[in-house]
Amino acid sequence: MHTGEVWLGRTGTPYAGVSATIDDVTTRNVVLSYDRVVDAHGVQTIGEVMTQKKFERMFEQIVYEQGELF
Repeated sequence: MHTGEVWLGRTGTPYAGVSATIDDVTTRNVVLSYDRVVDAHGVQTIGEVMTQKKFERMFEQIVYEQGELF
């Protein structure tokens, strides 16, 4: 995980369908901003700091497939 990457909330989590942009990564935590207001456990937020382990449980990396033009 790297600063600037966009990850998608996993199905079955409070973050399902939410796009999260990584603003910063430390040795233990990830600083995130969301594409919309998220109601996570009764708190409405547009970003948060969470542990890397929780982040990996709640989000999956968006994988873009590069197609051929011709």
